[in-house]
Amino acid sequence: MSGYFLGIDLGTSSVKVLAKSPNGKTVKAKSAYDSVSPKGWIDGLKRALKILFESLSPSEIEAVGLSSQVGTYVLGGEKVIGWQSAVGKEELDEIKRRYDDSYFIDKISMAHPDLISYPLPRLSFVKKNYPFVKKVVGPKEILTEYLTGGIYTDKFSQRGVYNFAEKRYATEILSDLGIEVDLPEVLEPTDLCGSVTGRASEESGLIKGTPVYVGCNDFFAGLLGMGVYKEGTAFELSGTSEHIGAVTDELCLNCAVSGNYFNKYVSYGGTKSSGKACAFAIENFSLKASELSPSVNKRPIFLPYLQGERAPIFDENARGVFFGISTETGREDMAYSAFEGVAFGLYDIYRTMEKEIKGDRIICGGGSTVNRLLNRIKAELFGKEIVLSSEADASALGAAMIAMTGAGVYSGFEDCISENVGYEYGCKPTGEYTDILRKRFALFQKLYNDNKNNFILFKEI
Repeated sequence: MSGYFLGIDLGTSSVKVLAKSPNGKTVKAKSAYDSVSPKGWIDGLKRALKILFESLSPSEIEAVGLSSQVGTYVLGGEKVIGWQSAVGKEELDEIKRRYDDSYFIDKISMAHPDLISYPLPRLSFVKKNYPFVKKVVGPKEILTEYLTGGIYTDKFSQRGVYNFAEKRYATEILSDLGIEVDLPEVLEPTDLCGSVTGRASEESGLIKGTPVYVGCNDFFAGLLGMGVYKEGTAFELSGTSEHIGAVTDELCLNCAVSGNYFNKYVSYGGTKSSGKACAFAIENFSLKASELSPSVNKRPIFLPYLQGERAPIFDENARGVFFGISTETGREDMAYSAFEGVAFGLYDIYRTMEKEIKGDRIICGGGSTVNRLLNRIKAELFGKEIVLSSEADASALGAAMIAMTGAGVYSGFEDCISENVGYEYGCKPTGEYTDILRKRFALFQKLYNDNKNNFILFKEI
């Protein structure tokens, strides 16, 4: 095939489309959403495709692969509960008290993480607060329905409510919790879920009959787009949130999250507001924060919890804090501290699963990889080489690669990765700043622990 395979990635704030040709050419576009809603998502997709088709013909698209955020739920086709929502904490606590890890591993093939965005706590919240809602889908199912007319999902997007061993939903635990909602049919990521309908063709510009592959969650698609597939490969994927971890050959019970990943397992922890914290620094402080020198002006220490935090503290009440501001503190110092705080948040996760992150390098992908200061901080702090995926829109690339593999262009993901994934400069640790960064990290941890109760008080004011 000489045409392009289109990856669609429906993210938190925008939709990205990436057309990849097996001959190496890439064309891409994106569009922000007017609203966080099915209509907002579809309108964003149509705008992104319109931009894309200024550079190539719709007839050149051989097939489409999908990727989207997960942990976001659409109730009854309209109301959206976003993955960043704070609802579900009571339900999660109740579920974790009710069942132990061995039960979860038997029923959902993994220990249930302390994440309120997972299906069981969110569906329990829906049952309690929206008892008349029977149809609950995710953003990617909105895409499959729009493009093909059918509502389909994949097994990875249903982690936490899917039994991988028995290849079905965990009906026993759903029944025990009294959850009675219609969940979408589950397919493999490389399965064909239909083709572009006439109506979708008229609105989007895609050719009627173009095959559509179901794809998977944006995190796993992003890992594929970074070439993270073999056991032992360490990764860090950035976006609105960030994930750091490794591909493992078995479940890791001491990790924040560990579960099935294609032919292996993936074990990791994820932050909540890293991308927001970077954007906060760029929008409010100096863009010239390029110097790795923590001691300049006794640069402040920043807690990057702008919207609460997931791993490793799992605290929805936590908020951002600058500590150590003085009369010498400048805008560049504040910007540096924000980026350093994001790296500290990742290192906090890393320390909980250091044994699983093997080797001397970490493959990094996503938007924040363009920030060389952040890459240098990570290299010094972790003591590992930071290797960058050459495609920043890794999830969209991964979706396109799923379509390529599903269509039979490649015999499997290893061949697809070797032909379509590249890497750019590696930032190696020098050791010059490792000691001071780790000392500042120790204070970073203490600042959170000292203020944990203050965050609760602040919420109640």
